[in-house]
Amino acid sequence: MKKIHLIVILLSVLLCLLIGKSTMIHADSISVHHGEGAPTKLVGTYWKFKDTTTNKNVYFYVRKNYIVAKHTKYGNFTSKYLYYSHYNNQYIINGNYNDNNNYAIWWLLKPNKNWTKLKIGYVRTSVSSYPSHLVPYYEKNIATKVTAVTAILH
Repeated sequence: MKKIHLIVILLSVLLCLLIGKSTMIHADSISVHHGEGAPTKLVGTYWKFKDTTTNKNVYFYVRKNYIVAKHTKYGNFTSKYLYYSHYNNQYIINGNYNDNNNYAIWWLLKPNKNWTKLKIGYVRTSVSSYPSHLVPYYEKNIATKVTAVTAILH
């Protein structure tokens, strides 16, 4: 299990570095933050967005160590063992898919200044790989905050 966690962390940091800056970045100016669990500003929040690939409303909520998602293109799932990276106001959160150690879920998001909306995308990969496109490719949905009752009941 620790080997899988290490692979997920390394892939997350690699993806952060590949976010897609079109200009050259000097190594001393790169500031990537990462940690276990979900980013603090997301913990305890409830969200809704219309998935552009399925045209369905997706609901998700975030706890310190897991994310529950409903009505996604992969069905309903809980993503645990979260790790996140933060670079240039973009967050990459990854964790497992429904306790299945063969798959990882990657949440790619960019909040607005006051965290009331998120540009968001998500993708499932095998645990030993990472998303095949740059972050902006996945951030095609706009999530808005909803009440706990709305997110949990749907």
